[in-house]
Amino acid sequence: MLASLTIYFENAAGRLLEHPDGYVVFRYYAGKRKFIDLQALFVHTRNLLQRNNWHRLLGDHGPFHPGGKRLDR
Repeated sequence: MLASLTIYFENAAGRLLEHPDGYVVFRYYAGKRKFIDLQALFVHTRNLLQRNNWHRLLGDHGPFHPGGKRLDR
């Protein structure tokens, strides 16, 4: 499946992939992340959805640890 996906954006917080069926694949990375990296990931998600007039997103939240001490500002 990954071979047919195009990487749109990637940083320390995660990766955004363009699926040929018309949706964003959103993958978080494990480990510490800075607020600015997470914010950039969300902004690029919005940009990708708007650019393609898409309304669907598949999120892989497996490695994401929400909250407090794991998110470094």
